[in-house]
Amino acid sequence: MVQIGQFMLGLTQNVSLLALLIVGYVWIRRVPQMTPALRDTAIGLLFGLGAVAAILTSIDLGTGLLLDGRTILVALAPLFGGWIAALLTDVMAIGFRIWLGGPLHAPWLDMVVASLLGIAFWRLQRRRGGRPGFLHLWLLGILISGINLSLILLRGAELTAVHAGSLFEALAAPLLIVNPLATAILGLALQREDDRLDLERRLDEQTDLFKAIFGAMSDGVTVANAKGEMVMRNPKAVELAGATPKLPAIKDWDLAFGTQEVDGDRPFPGTELPLVRAVRGESSDDVELDVVRIQDGSRRTLSVSGRPLLDRDGKPRGGVAVFRDITAQRRAAQALQKSELRLKDAISAMDSGFALYDAEDRLVLCNEAFIDEGQRRVFGNPIGHSFEEIVRAFMHGDPTAVAAREDPEAFLRWRLELHRTPPETPTEMLHTDGQWMRFTERVTAEGGRVAIWTDVTPLKQAELRLRNAIDNVDAGFALLDPDLRFVTFNQRLLEQYPRSAHLVVEGARLEDVIRYGAAHGEYAGVAAPAEIEALIAGVKASFAGERDVSGEVELADGRWSLVNRHRTEDGGHVVIRTDVTALKRQQRDLEAANRKLQDHAAELAALASKLDEEKHRADAANQEKSIFLAGMSHEIRTPLNGILGFADMITQEIYGPVAPPRYRDYAELIHQSGAHLLSLINDILDLSKIEAGKAELRIEALRPRALAEAAVTLVARLARDNGVGLGVDLDPECEAVQADARSAKQMILNLLSNAVKFTPCGGEVRLSIRRAGASGVEIAVRDNGVGMTEEELRTALAVYGQVDGVASRLHGTGLGLPLTKALAELHGGRLEIVSRKGAGTTATIHLPQGAAGERRTA
Repeated sequence: MVQIGQFMLGLTQNVSLLALLIVGYVWIRRVPQMTPALRDTAIGLLFGLGAVAAILTSIDLGTGLLLDGRTILVALAPLFGGWIAALLTDVMAIGFRIWLGGPLHAPWLDMVVASLLGIAFWRLQRRRGGRPGFLHLWLLGILISGINLSLILLRGAELTAVHAGSLFEALAAPLLIVNPLATAILGLALQREDDRLDLERRLDEQTDLFKAIFGAMSDGVTVANAKGEMVMRNPKAVELAGATPKLPAIKDWDLAFGTQEVDGDRPFPGTELPLVRAVRGESSDDVELDVVRIQDGSRRTLSVSGRPLLDRDGKPRGGVAVFRDITAQRRAAQALQKSELRLKDAISAMDSGFALYDAEDRLVLCNEAFIDEGQRRVFGNPIGHSFEEIVRAFMHGDPTAVAAREDPEAFLRWRLELHRTPPETPTEMLHTDGQWMRFTERVTAEGGRVAIWTDVTPLKQAELRLRNAIDNVDAGFALLDPDLRFVTFNQRLLEQYPRSAHLVVEGARLEDVIRYGAAHGEYAGVAAPAEIEALIAGVKASFAGERDVSGEVELADGRWSLVNRHRTEDGGHVVIRTDVTALKRQQRDLEAANRKLQDHAAELAALASKLDEEKHRADAANQEKSIFLAGMSHEIRTPLNGILGFADMITQEIYGPVAPPRYRDYAELIHQSGAHLLSLINDILDLSKIEAGKAELRIEALRPRALAEAAVTLVARLARDNGVGLGVDLDPECEAVQADARSAKQMILNLLSNAVKFTPCGGEVRLSIRRAGASGVEIAVRDNGVGMTEEELRTALAVYGQVDGVASRLHGTGLGLPLTKALAELHGGRLEIVSRKGAGTTATIHLPQGAAGERRTA
């Protein structure tokens, strides 16, 4: 019984020793400042001390043999401390055992064997990977105990004969059962502690990571338990929702954080807060609400989402809310919305059509001016449709493009290609209703397209009027750009240079035209290449000068041209070439006559003085016409004044008689043609001023009799020449006509001239001015001439309109009636014409009674 008691006491001591060993091992592993080498050293010291303690607390087996756990510790030291722990444990255990001494010759041999087996087992496990299980540790203990038992039996001769007989029976059970079991249990216990410590370390790391992430989140996060108590929130939540002395209860959240509806003053319902709903087990996404921050009282808009926290049974055990500050985004969105509204308003207010396509070529924005009838009928709203769909709808609309009506497929291909690669210059398109549209397309940074459509019909009509005026000029006309390329020209210019006329097109270089004409004998005295290049160099030098140029050029066929060149404001040039061949011949005749009349020096001096006066008078007239310098007036009227002056001198035979007399008739024809052209230009300018809204009237009280006499006097000669009678009827009650003096005279003169021209010999034209009630005056011109049909009347009222059959005979410009109508309307009145074919015409100007001294601008 004593031996059993001692055995149990020793066993208890060894178990306690192993427990202390585990505690020490855990403490060493928990110290964070230790390096791996220092930790292995500490483990080695711990296992060494454990082995020493195991030797001191050995169990007496009653046979003179002692059982302890030193081999267990020596074998497990490398598994948990590596080489360093194994070496320290061996040194301490073997050293202490040798120091104790004993009956055995090699008391340290069993510990050396256990250490070598433990090291081999550690290396094998490292190579295999993973950790040993219970069976592996138990087998290690069996192996160590078996070898120890063999070593003891080999040393049996040293024991007494009594002990030798029962030696195996005394050692087999403790060594082969207790030691392996203790090895496995201690190894597993230490492994479990390692696993637990690793788990705690990873948990700490995950906790630290969670705290770092939780604290660094840009969104605010709050967590509440099932009771509605807020248990956690990150710093961003405090920043966004405001700091409070303590975490508020669920019922006080709306008051604590000052939650209100977005852009409103009403409190946000507390029961509908996402975190409150999450505690109830309800989810919510992107709920927007305003928070009045407690720290500074500022207002913030938050987007809040809530999710319930569920237990394993799916029941809510709390909730979490995530919210972010969308104040800046909301303000930016509001600013963007306002900006978009302003942009849409601006686009909608545009007279031009506007369209924006995205990178997929679908319409994303347009104004009302862009939507044509075809789109409206097919789509209603074209937004979202592709460019090709919109073009096809336009092609089937009415009106549509003239080219689309002629060849739809070719138009579609052309339009798509133009859309894919927009040109730098605008493109013009004629519609079937006569409307001209100019559109420009550009590629956006995102790969889309932006297009602007502008109605240029008035511009095209103005260009047509200018084109007609230029074509009616009795001289060659050309407009060159600063690079001396043709911009426009008339047919008379081509007629003057027939050999190079086929080269004169818009964009052609003047240099190329002159070079070709000179090479083909179009210029007198120029044939050799050097002469041609010298001619071109001289022309370039002439155009490079700042002053206007006027000179005569002799052509190869004997004709002469008077060339006048004027610089435009943009650096271009206006060139007018007048055929003065007849004038040159007459000039030669005049020079011959001058040589015969040298004896009349005094008379010539008087004539020279008169000519000087006429020159001053002409200069004064030119000064009065300075308003015509804008646009093309200066370039056209200056040469005309010269032509009219010279023609008048020839007609009046200032330098003596002209022989033969036919030359004087030619000069008179030239003078008449120039005067006709000048009248045409004046009418065009007056009409253009009215159309452009720049005409100015000065209303004054005009005496009816003076107004009638002035107009009748101007047409009296024409009436006598045509054999037409003139009469005037004045209303005594009409004391004054409130109108602009020049305009009133021009209107009456235009009507009288037309009446006299269209009344045959023996007819009569009467002018009447009478009061029309208290509201105005009626000025009527009646004739019993050829009259007009309704169709002819519409033609006569159109700009440049001339009734067929009489225009060539009467030299009409087609501007008299339109100008009269425009002037009457500018006065606030109207022109009324009643005509019947073969029975005559009555033209009446209705004028209101304005205030004298009043100025009107239109």
